[in-house]
Formats: sequence, C-alpha cells, structure tokens
Amino acid sequence: QSMFISLHNVIHNVTHEYAAWWLENCAKGSIEDSTYEEYERSLRLHVYPEIGEELFAKVSRARIRELIAKKRNTHEPATIRNMLAPVRAMYN
Repeated sequence: QSMFISLHNVIHNVTHEYAAWWLENCAKGSIEDSTYEEYERSLRLHVYPEIGEELFAKVSRARIRELIAKKRNTHEPATIRNMLAPVRAMYN
C-alpha cells in the first residue's frame, strides 16, 4: 500500500478506518512493537467505542476534549495519555 493516503480517503473514512490505515502504514516500522501494540489496544478499547464511527476529518478538538473529560471519570491519567498518543500522531 502507498505511504500516502488521498485527501478523499481522509475526508470520507470514519475514524476507526483511518486509524487502522495509519497504524499499518505510518506507525508500524517507525515505532517499537510494544508501542504499536499499545496504540492498537488504546484505540480499540478507548477511542473506537467513542468516536470510531465518526468521520475522521470531522472529529474536532472539542470532541477530543469531551472524550478526555469522560475518561477522566473512570480512568487513570496514564491511561488517558496512552489513549491520546496515537490520536495526536494521526493528526500530525
């Protein structure tokens, strides 16, 4: 697969589709295997259930802040940091 994703795919893919593409094509090989596994786990457990079906291009900072606020009620700060690491990287 190409290392570059078309603007069309970024705009039209839901978050879990884009994240799966990003993990495989951008993160894999540039991060440690253990980091890759943690990114995949954090996305699967914390991000996909909340915003996985939302269009990636439409997920706003405010929406991410809502997700963080919700997770603060039930999760440790380290879990939230681990959850945010791949999300930040996908937007870079």
